[in-house]
Amino acid sequence: YVGDNTDLLLMREALNLIKKKAVNVVYSLSKFAVKYKDLPTLAFTHLQPAQLTTVGKRACLWIQDLLMDIELLDFEKDHMKFLGVKGTTGTQASFMDLFDNDSAKVKKLDKLVTEKMGFETSFYVTGQTYPRKIDSKILNVLSQIAQSAYKFSNDL
Repeated sequence: YVGDNTDLLLMREALNLIKKKAVNVVYSLSKFAVKYKDLPTLAFTHLQPAQLTTVGKRACLWIQDLLMDIELLDFEKDHMKFLGVKGTTGTQASFMDLFDNDSAKVKKLDKLVTEKMGFETSFYVTGQTYPRKIDSKILNVLSQIAQSAYKFSNDL
């Protein structure tokens, strides 16, 4: 269970780093949008030329997408649960042995370790690993950011 708890810590730290970078991109794009707010450019609809817009307005669309990504990132990061102290198969059997079957002490240890690692709560029921749905949720956040970057780069 040490490896899985470490993975959750690393994912949370990585999300913090990615958020900082995304916020910096929003800041840079904001300056870009203001600078080019009056520069006309051709807009497209369904990949066909449509009418004029401004480069600044296009940049605002990119910013809006990134802000949605940051919001999703914050939500997933803030709602991550820790695997906690669950033992090799998630039953806490080894900890029950260590604490002479005192489940209150085992729960207290789980809570202490969870909070010490900076998480508000841990999963109530697990196997030997944290639920792999967490990986899917984090990958979804990364996918959303990648889609925003694709849109931005394709527009350029």
